[in-house]
Amino acid sequence: MTEGGDFDRAERQQQVALAIRDRIMGFNMLPTLVVKAPTLYQQLKSGIKTNLIDPNAPPDQLVKQLQQVISLGLLAMEIDPSTIQKGVIGPPDMVILSILPTGAEVLKPVPDQIRRLRDEIFTSTSAITPSISVDDPLSAAVLEGARVAVLNGAGIEGLAGQTAQYLEGLGLNVVEVGNADRLDYARTLIIDYTGNPYTRQYLMDLSNLTESQILSQSDPGSDRDIALILGADWSLP
Repeated sequence: MTEGGDFDRAERQQQVALAIRDRIMGFNMLPTLVVKAPTLYQQLKSGIKTNLIDPNAPPDQLVKQLQQVISLGLLAMEIDPSTIQKGVIGPPDMVILSILPTGAEVLKPVPDQIRRLRDEIFTSTSAITPSISVDDPLSAAVLEGARVAVLNGAGIEGLAGQTAQYLEGLGLNVVEVGNADRLDYARTLIIDYTGNPYTRQYLMDLSNLTESQILSQSDPGSDRDIALILGADWSLP
């Protein structure tokens, strides 16, 4: 196993896929493979996972599906290799090692960097995101409109209410004020449930937090977008 583990493996898989393409093109193997496609599929179908082919389809439908796959393959062979974009979501830019308050080590994605890679691969002009173009971090957070829950994790009376009032005065969208799941947090945490880079970054800068204090827990159905859990280290600016 290499130092990069699964991340290196993902890059090698891309290299293998492109090498297979080059091999087929270099030895003019495509006509032979097209003729043998039905037989090859029957031999390899246990290892093929795709929604392009239904292995339980009637024979006539299966033939049509294979023909569609072959057409896509022929089209792929016409693509100029120099225009093929590829990338791997991995450290150090798009994934970082974080340590939870429990001491557990986890890999945490960096959504902004992943979006940038997505845009580089799937757009040919300008980036899709960020969608808010402003120079003022607070204005960006306000425009983003993330629903913020302010939770007292330090056990200090009135801490969440005072903080919520301060954030509302800045224009942030505070939708919940209350206690966290426990009251002995030593450090303040930010949990991002739905991907809100501007609000997350503003709160991070406001609180002087480190990356290890920012958690992403994807939950598109959450009634809050960001939870600000106030620890014993929290103080209003």
